[in-house]
Amino acid sequence: FAPGPALQPAPSPAHVPAPVVVEKTIRFELVVQNLDYSTLKAAQGPILEDIRSAVLDAITSDLDVNADFVVMRFLSGSLIIQVELLEDDSPVSNSPMHTLWRLVTNSTLTEVVTLAINSVEGVDVFASGPVSVSDISVKVPSFVKPTRIQFLTVDPCLVARLRHDGNFYVKEIAKKLDVQPQQLVLEPPAMDGDESRPWLKSLSLLQQTRFACDLNPEAIA
Repeated sequence: FAPGPALQPAPSPAHVPAPVVVEKTIRFELVVQNLDYSTLKAAQGPILEDIRSAVLDAITSDLDVNADFVVMRFLSGSLIIQVELLEDDSPVSNSPMHTLWRLVTNSTLTEVVTLAINSVEGVDVFASGPVSVSDISVKVPSFVKPTRIQFLTVDPCLVARLRHDGNFYVKEIAKKLDVQPQQLVLEPPAMDGDESRPWLKSLSLLQQTRFACDLNPEAIA
């Protein structure tokens, strides 16, 4: 009888790429004025732990997050509190984006943390002046994708004002969008003759008329 077909090796399983894990940790730092970390650490008693507990309570209350998912560290030098908000996958927790939105749009966190630190018994002994949180520095997480919005205008004077005093318009746009000005990047249209874009030949009318424009950003053309 005729031999059967030769046995073929079993096909190797298709390669399945590993799922991409997007880290959803939110990181920010609080700068506390007139307190020194080294002095607090060297002090006898639980003053540093009391400050940690008070700040933790303030953050969880103000941002509505679970204390079990908050990691806090004190950095050497002046008192800088480094905070990490880990992703809480429980059904009742807020999404990381919601928490981030509260953080960058909530102007009360500095006040709440300031009050919490000042409420710690004995903190005034270590203070070289009024204790307050002067700054919150938020690191943009990798899961946040910037959004680009383009505005069209036929008003050459408006473009001239955007280029003359862009900060005014950044603040006004931030108010309309209910976000912090630091979250926005304004890119005014380039003009003919810009050194960075010498090939640009559009907006020549703007270049001819810009000197006749009122550059006061509050002016209405």
